[in-house]
Amino acid sequence: MLLPKRGMPGHPGDVLVCSKNRIFAHAVEKRLNPGRWYPYKASIFELSTDSSNKVREILNVFGEQSLAEIFVNSLGTKIGYINYLNQKTFIFVHETEAGKLLHKIDVSKIFLDCFTSGIGWLPDGIGFFLL
Repeated sequence: MLLPKRGMPGHPGDVLVCSKNRIFAHAVEKRLNPGRWYPYKASIFELSTDSSNKVREILNVFGEQSLAEIFVNSLGTKIGYINYLNQKTFIFVHETEAGKLLHKIDVSKIFLDCFTSGIGWLPDGIGFFLL
């Protein structure tokens, strides 16, 4: 059904993340026959939690590279990731019902060519942290 999409080389990346009652994956549909390396960006899917094995594609990621990590808020209503556009680092945040882009935050001056080792939502479900 789905094949997980690994993060960038040297970074294990989270290909599955969970909220209170939802599961999300950065993956490629098997029918696309991605093999070891998939030349296109993977999508973010919601996986069923009722043992039906249903999947729902939420969004195609923005940016130029494969994702190293995805993160979701505790309610499962927002999902985010870090990616590059025109050699600048951005954090993208989408809502999970239709995949609508909520925020595109330029963090290139904060990161200065370094990767974050962790990112996630604060308990309020609004703000997030970078490590």
